[in-house]
Amino acid sequence: MKAKIVIAIINFIFVLSFSSVIAQTNTTQEAILKTSSPSADTLDENIKSLKDKIATKVAELQKQNKKVIAGLILKKEKDSLELKSEENIYKVAFDDTLTKIYSIINNSQKEIKFEGLMTNDFIIVTGTYIENSINADYIYKDQPYIVGSGKVAEINKDDHSLKVITTEKDEFILDIESYTKQQILDIKNLDINRSGFSKIKEGDVVHFVFKIPAEEKFTRVSALRTLIIPQEYFVKK
Repeated sequence: MKAKIVIAIINFIFVLSFSSVIAQTNTTQEAILKTSSPSADTLDENIKSLKDKIATKVAELQKQNKKVIAGLILKKEKDSLELKSEENIYKVAFDDTLTKIYSIINNSQKEIKFEGLMTNDFIIVTGTYIENSINADYIYKDQPYIVGSGKVAEINKDDHSLKVITTEKDEFILDIESYTKQQILDIKNLDINRSGFSKIKEGDVVHFVFKIPAEEKFTRVSALRTLIIPQEYFVKK
């Protein structure tokens, strides 16, 4: 729409310019031809320059309309999806020859077909945004993340897990895996340092990140990242 407006404005200016030349009837036609008639080469150059400017403007507008949207698939149709993000509901248009779809598994991506997308899947879409719709260039199927915090209620040293009670009173068992990035706050200088399971104590506050499992109800998850705030930090001196 914006590109059409740009072209219409250029055409309008061109018509006005042309009309102003015709309106100058007080001079002789011979004088006009001698002094102001452009050559064919000049006209070709002007037209080419005008086309280049229009193409550049259209490309800029298209680049400005690029958008990234993440959310859950509400509905799936033959060549489109209905996507619910935190802010809105969008229509995602799919083109079998242009749109690339990938599944993100264990930090690696694998190309999949449109049929591999299901209702309630969490996806990230990039493409051109037009009036609450997005023409998808890329679709990434992934799992949503939860970022939370709570207090360490229990520590199981046998299976390297933590029982955490969140600020919302939810309870999770966090499995500390070999790939879990563990960090701890140094209360002396407030630096964030690498940590290990042995440094965690009951009563510490833990900030955590994990991927939401596929099952609807869950209480045990594998932590991707943890940040321990030692309970001593909260003790008034």
